[in-house]
Amino acid sequence: DVFNECLARTLRGGFQGSRGILAITMTPVGAVDVSYLEEMMKQGKISVTRARLTVKDTTPIGLSPLLTEQQITSITNQFLPIDREARINGSFHVAPLGVVFTHFDPERHITSRPVPPKGDYRFAVGIDHGSKIGAQVAVLVCIDIRDPLQPRIYVLDEYTTGETTPEELASSLLSMLDRNDLAPNMCSWYGDGEHNASRGRDTYKMSNLILMRGFEAVMKLPHKGLTFHIRRVQKRRHSVYFGASLLSATMARNHFFVHPRCKQLIRSIQNWTMKRSQSDRSKDPYGHSIDSLRYACSTIITNATSKGVASKIKILR
Repeated sequence: DVFNECLARTLRGGFQGSRGILAITMTPVGAVDVSYLEEMMKQGKISVTRARLTVKDTTPIGLSPLLTEQQITSITNQFLPIDREARINGSFHVAPLGVVFTHFDPERHITSRPVPPKGDYRFAVGIDHGSKIGAQVAVLVCIDIRDPLQPRIYVLDEYTTGETTPEELASSLLSMLDRNDLAPNMCSWYGDGEHNASRGRDTYKMSNLILMRGFEAVMKLPHKGLTFHIRRVQKRRHSVYFGASLLSATMARNHFFVHPRCKQLIRSIQNWTMKRSQSDRSKDPYGHSIDSLRYACSTIITNATSKGVASKIKILR
C-alpha cells in the first residue's frame, strides 16, 4: 500500500510532465510480506542496494570505520533470531520460527538478589486475562530507566490462576504487592482487553473494569474510589514483535533479571515461540506470561524513550 501510494505521487507528472524517482529505505521484518519487491527486482523493474551491517559497509570512503566487529556482534545479538538475516544482511526471507528468547541464560538471569539501591525505578503490573488454568496471569516488574535506551528489567513476582472471582483475584494481587513491600498506587497497571470464556451471555468474564470493581470491594472503597487505574494496553500493529524484540535485547545485554519464584514466566521464556495468527497465539500455554510481561515493560520503556535522549553524535566542522 505504501509503495503504491508513493509511486502514484511520483509518476503522475511534475513541471512540464517530468517524472521523479521513487527511492525507499526499509528493512522487511515483523511478518511483513515483501515478496512483491523481490519479484519486481527479479523482473528488472526496480533496483535494490543492500547496506549490510559489516565493517566494510559502515566505513565511509577515505575515513576510519564507524563500527568495530565487536560492536557489530553486540548489535547482531540483540535482534531476534527469526529475522536476524533481514536486519543484518537485508535478506528478504525470515528464518523459521523457533524459541524467541535465545539469549536467556538461567544462571545469569534468574536471581533472588534484591534490586540495587540506586536507580530510577518504575514499578508496573502487567495482567493477561484468561479462564483456563494458568491463563490468568499478573507479573510485577521493576524497571530502571536511568538510561532509557538500555533499561534494566527486574521481574519481582508473578501470580497465576484460572477462572476466579474479581474479589479473589484482587486479594491475590494485593498479597503479591505486600510480599514486595509495595502499595497499589506505587505501580502502573496495564491489562488486556475483556476476556470471555465462550460466547454465551452467562459465561465467565474478566476485564480490567471488573477487576477494578473487585479491588473496590476488597479494599472497602466506594465506586471509583481507587487511587490507581488499570489501563488497557495499546496493541498497535506488530506490538508482539516489538515487545519481544525489546525483551530479547535486554536479555542480550544481561540487563534482565527474574526472581526464581516466577516459575511459570521462566518456563514460558524458555519455551515461547512467536505465532503468526491470533488463533494460534490464544492456544499457546506459554503466551499468557509473555503477554503480561510485555504489557508491564513495553509501555514504561516506550514512554521513557519518547521523552527524548540527548544526542551523542559529534559534528566536526
